Amino acid sequence: MSEAVTPRRLTPDSVVIGILAAVATGLPLDVACRNAGTTRQSFYTWMRDEPELVDRYAHAVQQQTHNRFARS
Repeated sequence: MSEAVTPRRLTPDSVVIGILAAVATGLPLDVACRNAGTTRQSFYTWMRDEPELVDRYAHAVQQQTHNRFARS
């Protein structure tokens, strides 16, 4: 069974911002997407269609890694 992919143009920017913020704080991408009401597959499709989103996602992952391993 394949998952339905929501076109990015129909998704508010606040959803993407929320997903990226959740990833930056430590949630796995699939959980962040599910909490935002979308799928990981949709997010991957958005990244394919919007190259700047790849950079934003990479930055969120970098923040997640920094937060996880930074010394207090």
